Amino acid sequence: MIKKAQTTVPIFTLITVAFVFAIILGTFAYFFGIVNSSFDNNLIAGQVNVTNASAQTVGLINNAFLDSADLLGIFFLFGVVFSILIAGFMMRDSTSKLFFMIDFFLIIFGYILAVYVSNSYETVLAVLPFSDLIIANVGNTSKFVLLLPQITVVTGFITMILTYSGIPKLKSGPEVAGF
Repeated sequence: MIKKAQTTVPIFTLITVAFVFAIILGTFAYFFGIVNSSFDNNLIAGQVNVTNASAQTVGLINNAFLDSADLLGIFFLFGVVFSILIAGFMMRDSTSKLFFMIDFFLIIFGYILAVYVSNSYETVLAVLPFSDLIIANVGNTSKFVLLLPQITVVTGFITMILTYSGIPKLKSGPEVAGF
């Protein structure tokens, strides 16, 4: 099957992945916090102090995850954005210029979907019992999801520019006139 005019279709994947990944990242932060706090009550099992063992294992994992969760989320989401841009750049010779309008309408539909997803994320964030944990530790990732309509449009139009601008592929060697 020939796949043409699909340079902006991954925008819908970006919208879905951003919403789900932000929720999962917050859920993992909440889960690690619950597991860590459940071992804080000076528990002793046999001759093992579970509280000390937990502080040296699960506690360190919890602290490391809370410190780097936002960075992990931003790197992942911008990795998705850059993969869309690179895919558009790589398809620049195989995409017909007639599909420009189809991609334009796909960006409009992506914007409308991103508005709904962003608003639903705001609603979900208000209802979650651990929303303060998400705001405190995954703030930039949450901001990415809340600004998803603007990010969708910018990513889509930059992808269209890279795809339809007519940037030629480089030849493997230097061209010499007449040879």
